[in-house]
Amino acid sequence: MKRPLHGVRILDLTRLLPGAYCTLRLAGLGADVIKIEEPGRGDYMRDLGLGELFTLVNRGKRSVALDLKAEAGRAALLRLAEAADVLVESFRPGTLARLAGDPRAANPHLIVCSLSGYGPDGPYRDWPGHDVNYLSVAGYLGLQRRPDEDPVLPPTPLADVLGGMEAAMAITAALLAPVRGAAIELSLFEAARSVMLLPWSRARLRIRAAAASPAPRRATASTGARTAATWGLAPSSHSSGRRSALASAGRTSCPCASRSRPPSRLRSAPSLRRSPWPTGPRPCRPRPV
Repeated sequence: MKRPLHGVRILDLTRLLPGAYCTLRLAGLGADVIKIEEPGRGDYMRDLGLGELFTLVNRGKRSVALDLKAEAGRAALLRLAEAADVLVESFRPGTLARLAGDPRAANPHLIVCSLSGYGPDGPYRDWPGHDVNYLSVAGYLGLQRRPDEDPVLPPTPLADVLGGMEAAMAITAALLAPVRGAAIELSLFEAARSVMLLPWSRARLRIRAAAASPAPRRATASTGARTAATWGLAPSSHSSGRRSALASAGRTSCPCASRSRPPSRLRSAPSLRRSPWPTGPRPCRPRPV
């Protein structure tokens, strides 16, 4: 049985992990992936003591060495692009156009997917970076730390893997489009930011709860009386005189202790370490006499 992407040819000009993981997923679906490397050095993963990782994420692919800085190498790339369906690159924005021009000039139906750190525009456009940088800017590392401590790095390069998965999904969707020839721009920072749903939802809950809660006020006798009247409690039940009367009567609890607490608006945000009780004297707690 043929796999879904059987007959699809992909040119992989990427280095390191994100692009390699993207084309690995596509090769697993049956695509014919041709990895294009720099003569002599090849992919940087070969030199970083990551030979096993290079073999893992580039299995099932073919490889060719092309010098894109030479005219012969650029001409060879354009010839390969004529018969390809997808081209994946991870240069800094604008580098591919400077090296080889527009590959879609040779093949208008070619899908070009560009992976970069922070996208083709914006203030970080030309900044170099790695997985830990993208996770930091996305806010992930801020959640992996305690106050006054350094963040705990994840055991796997999340931004690189998430970017590769997002790129593979976008390329698959472009292959299914009625008209091919899409240009896909994908940043690893945005891929890392896109999965941070729950932390930001909790932050919004904290903001809403803080905006809805009344401003703190100094406790006064009148404040305690209004609070007790609002809850249906006698103001005298919160006074020290009431506790003394209970103790002299041999009782160990206050009648207000059996009353149920009013519903709290902050109950939906458990991370808030704040008491749901309004400002003012608290109901007395059972104390042994």
